[in-house]
Amino acid sequence: MSEPRFLSLRWRLMVPLLAVWLGSMVLAVAVLYLGILDRFQGLVGQHARMMATAVQSAAETAREPEDLHRFVAALGASRDMEKVVLVAGAPPRILASSDHRLSGQLPEHLGDTDLVGQLSRALEERKGWQRVDPAGLRLDLLEPVLLLTAASTGGRLEAGALYLRMDASPLWQAAKEIVVQLSLWLGGILTALASLIYLLLSRFVLTPAEGLRQALLDRKEGLVTVSLTAPRRDELGELALTLDSLLGNLEGRNQEVARMTRLYQALSATNQAIVHCEGPASLLSEVCRIAVEQGQLDLAWIGFVDPETGGLLPVAVHRQGGVSDPAALHCFLGREGVPAAPQVFNDVRTTPLAPACLGCSEHMLDGAFAVFPIRGDEGPDGALVLRTCSRSHGDT
Repeated sequence: MSEPRFLSLRWRLMVPLLAVWLGSMVLAVAVLYLGILDRFQGLVGQHARMMATAVQSAAETAREPEDLHRFVAALGASRDMEKVVLVAGAPPRILASSDHRLSGQLPEHLGDTDLVGQLSRALEERKGWQRVDPAGLRLDLLEPVLLLTAASTGGRLEAGALYLRMDASPLWQAAKEIVVQLSLWLGGILTALASLIYLLLSRFVLTPAEGLRQALLDRKEGLVTVSLTAPRRDELGELALTLDSLLGNLEGRNQEVARMTRLYQALSATNQAIVHCEGPASLLSEVCRIAVEQGQLDLAWIGFVDPETGGLLPVAVHRQGGVSDPAALHCFLGREGVPAAPQVFNDVRTTPLAPACLGCSEHMLDGAFAVFPIRGDEGPDGALVLRTCSRSHGDT
């Protein structure tokens, strides 16, 4: 079974955030569009009713047909008015129109059978209507009116019908510009809000989480000096501190287990050497070899006190890479310098035995070493010396 593919927490948060931002933008633009469209239709209808009211007022007050014709012609000449038709009488005739050629003609001369039928129904039923065509950006208005005609007697008003067709593209363009401007403003606000949320998440959640993950990967690769702690007092900071403490304890336990394992292997190998070695010389050499190889040291040697010089005379030496000639090693540590009990020095520069090591051919400026006395009847007769180039390693 394959492991699931890693997906960064940053992407897990970015994708929903982008989806919410995009959905909010679409919803906001849709709401604005519907609101502006409703407002547009209301404004167009209000404008058309004002025009119809003006025509009806002019029709009721005009003394001469020519006055009404001039008013309708002036109205039809306006920029947003496409057609104006005023019909009255029995049979119905066109009293005034934006097209002067139709004045006094029958409605059939309009060339629109559907419009002629609607005008007839408006005269009979005295009911009007209005329709807004968003696709064609046009408003059609049919309104019953009362007007004074040449056939009117005694000041009696005659029933008529007014038809208006108005171009709504200027109002629609204005509404469209409003939608675009509001959409841009709203988009900018939503983008700024989403960016702020992302920056806050990145600053306080994503970046610390990525740093914690990278530190864990470095620790996994063996970089034990990498710290997981973060200078913050929140859940992530407490988590990093807890993980760092847990990993530190675990690494300490692993080092202790490794140390005890090496010690057990060294003791086991030493016991076997005691059983199988043919004499003291081979036993001492084998002990040095076991100390270097099993203890992961750089140098191990055994020396005994020379009766003539009083110094330690190496009899067995083993270093990384193989056996060395004991005669090449000179130690200036005498019988009095050998400690009565085993001692471990994790820094050669701070040990009290440092003066005796200055003239040694194996002297190291840095590292650790340990001295284990070999006791005789009258005190220490010799010592086992272990050395390593690494500090804090002498306890191994």
